[in-house]
Amino acid sequence: MESSWQGNHSAWPLERGGAPVQTIDQNKFFAKAERTALCSLTNELNGRVEDFGETFWRFVSQRSPLVGGRLERNTPLVSIEYSDRYLNSPLPVRLLAEVIAHAPGMSSSSAVKLITTDQVSNFSSSSPTLLKHDWQVLKHRDNVLQGGLSGALGGRFTHLKQPKFDVPHGRVLRLKFADGGSPSCLIKDSATGGQQEQSGLISLRQWLIKSAS
Repeated sequence: MESSWQGNHSAWPLERGGAPVQTIDQNKFFAKAERTALCSLTNELNGRVEDFGETFWRFVSQRSPLVGGRLERNTPLVSIEYSDRYLNSPLPVRLLAEVIAHAPGMSSSSAVKLITTDQVSNFSSSSPTLLKHDWQVLKHRDNVLQGGLSGALGGRFTHLKQPKFDVPHGRVLRLKFADGGSPSCLIKDSATGGQQEQSGLISLRQWLIKSAS
């Protein structure tokens, strides 16, 4: 038997299975498919930073009729919560600020809760020089969050810091409306750094938009 594994390996035959390919309806994996919209994007959010918030909400409204209906009616927003394990660089913070500022239904009484980790990335080997580079000092990130978000929202802003692995990998944006609806966007990342500066909070490629009611 050992001799069969010796010799010229390049001469060995390679076979590929001939199993039939079957297309699977992804909606079958959703508990409530009628309330769920799976959205893939490439360059839909490209543009100026100051336009990102309006572009973001227009994209959500177009892809999810249930969420879009509330946005069109400008239903009062009770609270908005965003969870992000990787919110560690200036660019995504700037984009997040635009999303919050332009959230339909946002008012002077809407609460904003941000959940991040209690540490910053330790992958950088040199000092950050670009907006997409991670902060190396936790206090620097927290000062920007407090200055940029708390400064604009006052006491309505809460920043909760948790251990890294207590914060979910997928970024989640949850909205709570005055009519009781609580839709959420689950943002699944499958991109590399090349997409960061163009299309999202951080490398957005696929969203799962769910509406509770």
